[in-house]
Amino acid sequence: MVIGCWIACVVLEACFLIFDSEPVARLLRPLLARRLARTNFSRMLARHDIDPAAYLKTHAASEIRAELTRCEGCTERHRCDAVLADDEGRSIAFCPNRAAIERERTARED
Repeated sequence: MVIGCWIACVVLEACFLIFDSEPVARLLRPLLARRLARTNFSRMLARHDIDPAAYLKTHAASEIRAELTRCEGCTERHRCDAVLADDEGRSIAFCPNRAAIERERTARED
């Protein structure tokens, strides 16, 4: 069962790479939504008053995939967890997606 799911994920990721167009991406966005929900990136977006569902709808699938890959490969998860648990808004300078978060926050403030 696990191997079958893994194979399906690999095939779908290959579809993203081969058919990196928005029409195909729209069909596969539900998969991106599930992947996003499993990462700290979703929580980090929400922490900065960015709606993850809206973010999925307004950004290119290739951009979101890259951000998710950076988050999933991050070696600073303990720091991320500390930021997300803290109400005082610690710095996210360590975050590999800091630029994307700050860019989105700035765009929403304008």
